[in-house]
Amino acid sequence: MNTSMQPPPVQAECHDTSEKIELYENYGIYIKPIARLNITIQLPPNKNPGQTISFPEIVDKLKQLILPEEFIYLRVIKSSLEFIRLEGEVENKSSFKILLSKLDNVTIKLSSYIDVLKVRAAEAKIVYPNRHDWDSFFKDSMVNNEELKPGERADTIHLTDLPCKWFADKKNYSQNTDVMLIKPNEHILREVFSIFGEIRLIDVPILNNCFTQLRRQSAIEVIASTGMLNLPTFEAYIQYKDYIGFVKAMDTFRGMKLLYIDEQKNAFTANFRIDFDRTKHLSDREIKKREIDKLKAIEIEKIRNATIEREKEKENKQKEITSYKAMLDDSIEDDDDKKAGMDEKSKEQRRREREEARRQKRLAKKQHEEERKLEQKIAFEERKILIAQRKLESMRLLEELFNRVKDNVEQEENEKKQKEIEHELQKRQAEEADLEMAKKLKMEIEEAELKEKIAKNLEKRKEDDEEIEHFELRKDTVIQSDIKSPKQASQDAVVLPPRAVLLSNPKVQPIQVKPTLYDDEINHNENRSDGEIENVIESQNTSASTNTDSASN
Repeated sequence: MNTSMQPPPVQAECHDTSEKIELYENYGIYIKPIARLNITIQLPPNKNPGQTISFPEIVDKLKQLILPEEFIYLRVIKSSLEFIRLEGEVENKSSFKILLSKLDNVTIKLSSYIDVLKVRAAEAKIVYPNRHDWDSFFKDSMVNNEELKPGERADTIHLTDLPCKWFADKKNYSQNTDVMLIKPNEHILREVFSIFGEIRLIDVPILNNCFTQLRRQSAIEVIASTGMLNLPTFEAYIQYKDYIGFVKAMDTFRGMKLLYIDEQKNAFTANFRIDFDRTKHLSDREIKKREIDKLKAIEIEKIRNATIEREKEKENKQKEITSYKAMLDDSIEDDDDKKAGMDEKSKEQRRREREEARRQKRLAKKQHEEERKLEQKIAFEERKILIAQRKLESMRLLEELFNRVKDNVEQEENEKKQKEIEHELQKRQAEEADLEMAKKLKMEIEEAELKEKIAKNLEKRKEDDEEIEHFELRKDTVIQSDIKSPKQASQDAVVLPPRAVLLSNPKVQPIQVKPTLYDDEINHNENRSDGEIENVIESQNTSASTNTDSASN
């Protein structure tokens, strides 16, 4: 069990596979829920300066509390004068509640403390991206809500700490193969992760031939730098064609770890990490950059190999020339000795002198040749560096040129869109002005009609008032006639219609009754019945209505 402050192990043995969920059974790959908890031990005030806490003792106490369960690992994630916080992981999540009941709100006693220490435990929150994270991340890249290109949207998952051996082709490796030489198989990786949706692209950097040349790291250095344990691991980028495949993959691996069961039924788990691609690794721009880097590395390698071949050819030719010259000198000197007829002793001496002179000459020539080669090598390296710098500058210049062209095109498109927006805005403003003018004209027409109607009503009311005034004048005239002398009253008698009739039809004329010479006739007129008066009034009304109808026609 790991009980240090180091990161948790990437891989560990698994003794209970009851909670496994099938991912791809043909390759023995499953997933399993992560059962991780945080344990906080509250420390009492430290009254004795220099007092220390024994971490192994704390671990032993916690192990005794959860028996018969065991921790896969237990590590300190934070330590202060007030508390110690640990993170641990157990085999199954089904026993999680029982473990929490055993650890939460309990006390432990350490030998270095007089007081008991209170222990709190809770389920650890696993850091994992959600939909809001990738939506907010790619929101800044969206322009006018247009669909983004592949690799620049939420469609690629980034997997790290995947064990190479679990995704390797077993046919290409034997049991005695060094684990450091085992590499994953892209076809197997595609088969496993295609269950979530159709895959557009997969990139495994460790399988790239240019990977080691660009990074200049061996497999062991890569493993050590990433904190991998036991077996070498790799990273992979998987891009789905549809957004739903990406979402399914992210949701499936939430709170999960990989489980692998080999042919011998041995089970292992791996705490791999999964995230959405934040570097746009599989976008067209990044792919082109990697292709350029790969071409540069291939070109440099070709130049290096060609230089080595040329150097070898030159050395071989030089050796042949040197040996041929030595043989020629020896044959010339032997001919001279024969001609001179010298004895064996002088010949031996001359031969030694010639060998010494030849050796000195070879040394001088070799030294001169080495100096010349060194100068040529330095000049060649400088020339190679200059060529590489020029190529790099040309690539940068082309990239800058393309970027400027792209910026100009984008600027023209933005200006065009801005002009379209302004034109649309002006058109909308003109339409609003026309609508406002139409509303204003309609209101003026309605106002004129209303004024005309009010004027008509006022005129009609004025006429009614004149008629009422005329009626009042006639009424006053009748009243004044009533107060005349009896003789005159007898001469000019006027009979008024009833008040209800006058109010309903003000044009009804009063009935004048002329006096007679005889009193009985006067009395006869006075005693005229109301029925006769009403008949007279009715005839007047009929004549008035007839006149009104004719006037209206």
